[in-house]
Amino acid sequence: MGRGPGGPVVIEIERKYEVEPDFVVPPLDRPGRSAADAPPVALTATYYDTPDLRLARARTTLRRRTGGADAGWHLKVPLGGEREEIQLPLGTARTVPSALSQLVLAHTRGARLLAVARLQTTRTTRTVSAADGTPLVEVADDHVRAQRLGPGAGAEVVQWREVEAELLAGAPPEALAAVVELLTEAGARPARSSSKLAQVLGDAVPAGPEVPEPRTAIGPREPAGEAVTAYLRLQVRTLMALDPSLRRGSEGAAAALAQAATRLTSVLRVFGGLLDPGSVAAVRPGLGWLDGLLSVAHIRQVACDRLREELDALPRELLLGTRPPDLAGATTDPVGRALRSRRYVALLDRLVALATAPPLTSLAETRARHVLPALVRQHWDRLDRRVSRALAAPTDRELRRCAEAAGWLQAAAQAAVPIFGEDAAALADRAAAIGAVLARHESSAAARAVLLRVARAQPQGFACGVLYAAEADRARRALDDLAEGWQQARRKRYRRWLG
Repeated sequence: MGRGPGGPVVIEIERKYEVEPDFVVPPLDRPGRSAADAPPVALTATYYDTPDLRLARARTTLRRRTGGADAGWHLKVPLGGEREEIQLPLGTARTVPSALSQLVLAHTRGARLLAVARLQTTRTTRTVSAADGTPLVEVADDHVRAQRLGPGAGAEVVQWREVEAELLAGAPPEALAAVVELLTEAGARPARSSSKLAQVLGDAVPAGPEVPEPRTAIGPREPAGEAVTAYLRLQVRTLMALDPSLRRGSEGAAAALAQAATRLTSVLRVFGGLLDPGSVAAVRPGLGWLDGLLSVAHIRQVACDRLREELDALPRELLLGTRPPDLAGATTDPVGRALRSRRYVALLDRLVALATAPPLTSLAETRARHVLPALVRQHWDRLDRRVSRALAAPTDRELRRCAEAAGWLQAAAQAAVPIFGEDAAALADRAAAIGAVLARHESSAAARAVLLRVARAQPQGFACGVLYAAEADRARRALDDLAEGWQQARRKRYRRWLG
């Protein structure tokens, strides 16, 4: 169990089953296992969503539940084949807590959250435990009465019975498998609905995700627009999925979201000729703003984290002051404010619209095999020129231009992978390797800027000088690696497919 915004985070591993009204839960005890019933409890849950049910469409549920041991606000989001549950205390307010509404902002994008369903459940639980008393699986036998709420919902009440088997924290998966076997042998059937809410909302939930899943295989004779559409959808879906993780401070989320924003910026640059210019122009400024914001924040964070580690490793006699250099403030950035801004919400809206139904030009109707290699070749040539200039005169500006061109080439090659397979993937990997080397150099430049600031403000100039020298050496080694890496990337086998 982790921690969310004010409450615990639970990875929910459960199996849901449809059962008849007269279903009898079979005995769940067996050698080495005991089962104990708990008294029935009454649960009342009010579910919240946008008027067009965006959360339900994304297999996400947000509810306020009273009764039972875990009464409170619950947000459940997909996590691979399972679900992650974020909990907050019940409180007295019936409006959705801001901490949870922010976590679903990528889906709601400012749309109002209102009550869409109310479920009343009489629940009887049976806990299966190991021989030493350790709880393993909880089986919930639920009798449900549900009603839709909101405009046009009507007064119809639906009733059903279902059984859920949940693997408890720390229990082995085989414990759940054993219980599932007993339930299915007794006549329980895997539930057709993913949740109670999905069952009561039924056909009111739009079919399929808001941004369709991208195609992973495209024929060379198909239109080039299919490849652009697939890549756009992949990156927009990635950005939407990572948004709540970044808000919760999950490890690696900032880097992954910055990467998704960079790839979206790159794909608009690379394939701009295949997309309506007006639609691209509407998205590009906001996307450039987000990309720059996230990239700078990530580079600074990486630099400061490394400096703290190197500072801790310095011999104490090199710290001449009474306290070590304070790097606080160097990683402060406006990312949190940006994610709460109207500008970000408007950008998400435009990106979702762009990825859902890309406005393709006539060029996009041309066969992919005739269009994509030429576009990839164009950006390979651009990177070749920029690397040559940067190695001859390695200024920060030229190296940033190299990083930009490497990102464009990587996006172009990745978009071609569904068509050209391993050849395109190999070139994308080489472009990514060049980008990683350039990121090391940029991180070193950011670290040296922090050290200069700290040295001017605190009596730790000597220690800062030691670290500065190490960072300068890091930058020199990055340039050496750039020259070597580009020599490898220029091998013909990486671009033979470009013609």
